[in-house]
Amino acid sequence: MKRREFLQISGVAGFGLMLGCTTSGDKVKNANAEDVELSHFVFIDTNGLVTILNHKPELGQGIFQAVPMIIAEELEVDINKINIIQSVADKSKYGNQGIGGSTSIRRGYTTLRTIGATGKAMLIQAAANKWECNVSECYAENGTAFRNNSKDKLSYGELVEAASLLEAPEKVELKNSADFKILGKSTPRQDIPIKVNGVARFGIDIEMDNMLYASVLRTPHMFGAVESYNKNEIDAIQGVASSSILKTELFGKPREGVAVLSEDYFAAYKARNQLNVVWKDIPEAYDDEKIFATFHKEKSNNPTAQRNKNEDKTLLSKEKYSITAEYECPYQSHSPMEPMNATVWVKDDNTVEAWLPTQNGQRAQGDISEVTGIPIENITVNVTFLGGGFGRRSLQDFAIEAAHLSMQTKRPVKVIWTREDDTVAGPFRPATLNVFKAGFDKNKNLTSFSNHIIAQIIGHQNPGADLTKIGSGTYEGAYWEYNFANYTQAATSVLLPIPIWYWRSVYSSTNCFVNESFVDELADYTGADPIDFRLKHIEDERAINVINTIRELSNWDTPGTGEYKGIAFIHAFQSYCAQVVTVEKSGSGVKIKKIDAVIDCGQTINPDTIEAQIEGSIVMGLTAAYKSYISIKGGQSVNSNFHNFELLRYNETPEIEVQIVKNDHAPGGMGEPGFPPTAPALGNAIFKATGKRVRKLPITEVKIG
Repeated sequence: MKRREFLQISGVAGFGLMLGCTTSGDKVKNANAEDVELSHFVFIDTNGLVTILNHKPELGQGIFQAVPMIIAEELEVDINKINIIQSVADKSKYGNQGIGGSTSIRRGYTTLRTIGATGKAMLIQAAANKWECNVSECYAENGTAFRNNSKDKLSYGELVEAASLLEAPEKVELKNSADFKILGKSTPRQDIPIKVNGVARFGIDIEMDNMLYASVLRTPHMFGAVESYNKNEIDAIQGVASSSILKTELFGKPREGVAVLSEDYFAAYKARNQLNVVWKDIPEAYDDEKIFATFHKEKSNNPTAQRNKNEDKTLLSKEKYSITAEYECPYQSHSPMEPMNATVWVKDDNTVEAWLPTQNGQRAQGDISEVTGIPIENITVNVTFLGGGFGRRSLQDFAIEAAHLSMQTKRPVKVIWTREDDTVAGPFRPATLNVFKAGFDKNKNLTSFSNHIIAQIIGHQNPGADLTKIGSGTYEGAYWEYNFANYTQAATSVLLPIPIWYWRSVYSSTNCFVNESFVDELADYTGADPIDFRLKHIEDERAINVINTIRELSNWDTPGTGEYKGIAFIHAFQSYCAQVVTVEKSGSGVKIKKIDAVIDCGQTINPDTIEAQIEGSIVMGLTAAYKSYISIKGGQSVNSNFHNFELLRYNETPEIEVQIVKNDHAPGGMGEPGFPPTAPALGNAIFKATGKRVRKLPITEVKIG
C-alpha cells in the first residue's frame, strides 16, 4: 500500500488513520452513499455534512461526544453541526478501543488531535491546488477553506474527494490551546436527547428475526458446575425452545449454569424458575467473618511486595511514640442500571455478528473467537450504548454465554441477566484490610509511615499468575507524593474463591479512604489542621493549588454555626481531586449538608461532562460509604436486588458544588478520580462532629441523615 493511501499515526494510542481507502487498499470507501472517507474517523459528503466517528464505548461518561470534539477542534468544523456515529470493534483501524482506568482521553488526546489536523491540512492542500496558490495562503474555518486577501472559499464538501486522494503530510501543526473554539467549552451532548426520548439503542434493546432469548440459572456459589437438572420437564413447558447445560469458566474455574431458551424472554425466565439443578464442584464456603479473619491472619506475616520512599533510618532511632490503626473495606457490586446482556449470532458462513453493551469490543472478539474457533477478522462486534458499566462490562462473560448458545442453536441468541444475576454472581470490588503504623519523635514530628494492604489481587485469579508480583495499581489512590520520611507501602495477596474485578477507580476506591482517613488521624495526633498538615507534606504545585482552592471554596476556615468539615485528596488517573464534606449534628448522628469538590484534570474537553462525572462519582461514593455493600454468607451473596443493596436516592443527595481548575496541562482521567475522596472526607467530617473515627465501611456506627 502506498503512503498516500495509508498513513499510520504513531501517537499515544497507536491509531491507524486511513486516508481515502479501505484496509485492503481500495480507493475511496463511502460511509454512506454520498460520504467520502477522509479517514477512518472523518466522513464528509458533497454537501459538506461532516460525520465524525466515536471509536470508544459510551456508558454515560461522555466519550461519545468527547472524541468528536477533539477531532473537530483541529479539523475546524462546528461541533454542533456534525453527525456522530459509533464504530464497530476493529483494532486495525482504531487501535485500543477498550475503556477503563479513565484512559480514553488522556491516552488518545494527541492522536485524535492529529487526526483532525491531518484532515484539515489535506483539505487546505486540495483548496490550494484548485486555486493554484501556495498552501500558506490558505486557512480553514467552520468547515470551509479560505484564501487570504480574496473572496475565494470552498466548502469541505467541495474539497473532500480531491483531498482524500492526496499524500498525507508527514507532520501537522496542532493548535495552541489559547485558540481552542470547542475544547474547554460546555457543549450539549448528542447522546443525551436520544437517551431521554428512547431513540438510543442499548444492548438490551436489540431485536431481530429468528432470535432466541436465553435466561440462565447460574451456580449460586459464584463458582461451581452442573451435575444434572430436570431437562425433560423444562423442555416440555409451553414456549420453551430448548434447554441445556451452559459450560463456562471464570478465571479458570467452572461457573456453569442451565440455559432456557425461548422466542419470548418471559417464557424463558418463567421456565428457568422451575429448574431443579444438582450442583457440583462447589468451592469452600466463605462468609464475611471468615474472609476478614483470613486477612487478619496475614497482617503479621511478611508482605508479598513492598516499596519504600525517603528512607532515613536515623529518624527511626528517635521515635518515641507511635499510633496504629486498621481499616476494613467490603466487597461492592457494580450494579449498573442496565443488567448484563449480549446478542450473538454465529452464522453458517463461519462469521459472527454480535451486538454488545461492552467496555471492550476487541476483548469480546477474542473471547468469541476462542469459543467458536472463528477467526477474529470474521467477527463483527457492534458496540451499543451501555447503561452503565463501572468496570463490570470490561469482562466479557455475558458475550461468551451468548456465543456458546448461538453455536448450539444455529440462531441469534440474546442472553439477559436479571438484576439478581448481576448482584449475586459478581465479580465484585475487592474487599481489603489495611494496617497502618506511624512513628513520631518527642516533638510529635512524623518519623515513619507504613501501610500494609491485605486483599485479593485481581490479576492473581488467572491460572498460572505470578503470585509474587503485585502491580502498582494495587497501591493506586494512596497518595505516594506525601514527603513522609520512611514511607512504606506493602501488599499481601490473599486467594479466595470469590470473584473480583475492576470497579470504578479500582483499588483507589479503598486506598484513598483508608489513607486519607489515617492522614487525618496523624493531623489530629499532632494537633495540626488537616489541610495544613497535608500542605506541610506536599511539594506538587498542582496538588497544593487544588487543596488551597478547596479550602476557599468550602469556607474551610470559616465554617457556619454547627458545621463540621472533613477533607480528602487524591492524585490518580493523572488528575487531582479534593473534596470537603460539610455535616451538621442530627440527633446522635449527622446530616450531610454539602459536598464541595475541586478537580484539576488538565485541559478540559467538555466542562458540563466533567461536572456530571464528579457529581455522579460523589453519589456513588456516598452509596459505597454508608448505604450498601456485598455481604457473603455460606459462599453466596446475601444481597440480591435494590431492596437489600440500596443506592443513594435523589432526596438523600446533598448539595454538590464542583469547581474546575483550568490549565493547559495534558488531559487527565475523569470517570474515576471524583469517586475516591468522598468516603474519607465524610468519615473525617464525622470525626469532627462526633469524635468517632470511621475505620470500617459501610458506616454503621453513626447514623447519617
